[in-house]
Amino acid sequence: MNLAFADVIGRGLFNSPKALGDAALEGGRGAAIAAARAIDRVKAPSHRLVEIGLKANAVAHESLVRLVESQRQVIDGLMDESVRRLELLAEAQSVRTLVSEQIEMLADTRTRLGDDTRRTLAILTDTRARLTELFTSAPTKAAAKDVAQPARTPTAPRRKPAVVRKRAQKRAPRRSSR
Repeated sequence: MNLAFADVIGRGLFNSPKALGDAALEGGRGAAIAAARAIDRVKAPSHRLVEIGLKANAVAHESLVRLVESQRQVIDGLMDESVRRLELLAEAQSVRTLVSEQIEMLADTRTRLGDDTRRTLAILTDTRARLTELFTSAPTKAAAKDVAQPARTPTAPRRKPAVVRKRAQKRAPRRSSR
């Protein structure tokens, strides 16, 4: 080893630790600034996504309340109808009268069930429309786009894959013809 070269390098290292520290800080400064900018870019879209999530939660909660209220109305209707059927049974003068009144109630039951079903489907349709509007709005698309596009970092060029030689195919063993 060349001692003169080692002596010059060694003196340079001992004489300038401040220069070495400054160089390390300067190199890390650029990386820190890039990381800070990347974090700052993600903050706003994440806040928008949180706001949209809270709105979606409010829509879902309100819809659930409406569905539970609708189901309460269904149960009340079933109970009222049961009471009416039992009263008809108790007050019937004959089997013919009972059957006649039960048949009349059948049409009312069918109408009530149709109304209950339409009310439930209307709640679900409204919920779907509100959530669809919420998740297809421009702020949602912008937030999703911002989050989906991470900051680009330079990458080293890729090496070409090594050349692969073709392997010789195995031959079938020769048969002796003796």
